[in-house]
Amino acid sequence: MLASPEGKTPVALQWNLSLPAGVTLKETAAGEASASAQKSVQCVAASGAGSEFRCLVVGGEKPIPDGAVAAIRCILGKGLREATVRVTHVVGVTQDSKRVDMADTQATVRGQ
Repeated sequence: MLASPEGKTPVALQWNLSLPAGVTLKETAAGEASASAQKSVQCVAASGAGSEFRCLVVGGEKPIPDGAVAAIRCILGKGLREATVRVTHVVGVTQDSKRVDMADTQATVRGQ
């Protein structure tokens, strides 16, 4: 979820996604906020590591409104019912090319 600082709405975002042992990234997709700004979302393994990813939200010049920027689906390994994923080093860029640093966060994913 994106909550931009007032007057600093980004047109692009980047962050690191860390998954704990036993959790695999299945797919990523644009969230409602990114889709409404006609952005695409991509996460790729960082430095060849399977548990660390760099994610980008990019495309066009429209600002990204507050809300869900990405939907990230994970597979929990055998015996895991839930796990904590971390989102760190969140950086946005505004229309006037100014950097916007944002707070790290984390979330709990649960198996079905």
